[in-house]
Amino acid sequence: TRLPGGRGRDPLRVVLDGRLRTPPTARIINRDSPAATWIFCARGAEQARIEALRSAGVRVLQVERSAQGLDLRQVLLELGRAGVGSLLVEGGGRVHGSFLSQGLADEAAFFVAPLLVGGDGLPAVGPLGHERIDQAPRLREVVSRRLGSDILIRGLF
Repeated sequence: TRLPGGRGRDPLRVVLDGRLRTPPTARIINRDSPAATWIFCARGAEQARIEALRSAGVRVLQVERSAQGLDLRQVLLELGRAGVGSLLVEGGGRVHGSFLSQGLADEAAFFVAPLLVGGDGLPAVGPLGHERIDQAPRLREVVSRRLGSDILIRGLF
């Protein structure tokens, strides 16, 4: 989250952790940064874990569960109330799929690297509930940009 040499500003760090498994010693909880770390968990999380994280300077917010995990609409409402106007979602396929299937993403950005990994990797986007390819979300106003040997592809939904 920082530019080389410590230039720029640290953004608010937001973690989605339904079962509150993030330890208070996790690197994302950076006490040297002026930026806060917020962790959203499911209601009813273990109080001892909540207190340990709060003691480490983390703001812990409890939200309801949905069929796909945490109630992302509730998460976004809390962030909006705090004045957060944009959110970069870096996660696994399940998180990306949840934001997309619930219509909560305005834009997507993908990085393509000239690297062939192979294997049985995890998908970048989890199930979206579409049965046919013509039902899949399509990006518009697509732009691409070369960044070193990588390519950034961005588009709006």
